[in-house]
Amino acid sequence: MNAVRLVVAGMLVGVPVTAKADQKNDGKKNLLVGVWEVTRAPEGGPPLGATVAFTRDGTFKMSGKLGGKDFVFPGTYTVDGGKLTLAFDAGSGKEKKEVVTIKKLTEKELVTDNEGTPRKVVVFKRTR
Repeated sequence: MNAVRLVVAGMLVGVPVTAKADQKNDGKKNLLVGVWEVTRAPEGGPPLGATVAFTRDGTFKMSGKLGGKDFVFPGTYTVDGGKLTLAFDAGSGKEKKEVVTIKKLTEKELVTDNEGTPRKVVVFKRTR
């Protein structure tokens, strides 16, 4: 009987922690919703002036010009803690997934880092 009480108590203790983590993810996702413009990016990263529109339903659309041609990449995204996962088709017909770390997220600025090789830190400003 004591073992059952311990298991139930352990489950109840875990609930507030999980709920708090979910609230934190929702807070970041809510803050992310809107249109962001690339203001700084490394070579091989997204072009300056490109925009990413994140919606509440977990979809996004990146658009801009690359090599004088317009592009649009629709996709989906999730936020888990400080990680932003993007899934999209970059024109190859195969889904590409990219996971970046959210280094900074405020009402006006978003900074992401792929923490890979080569390292790509991208800075965005909110436009809407």
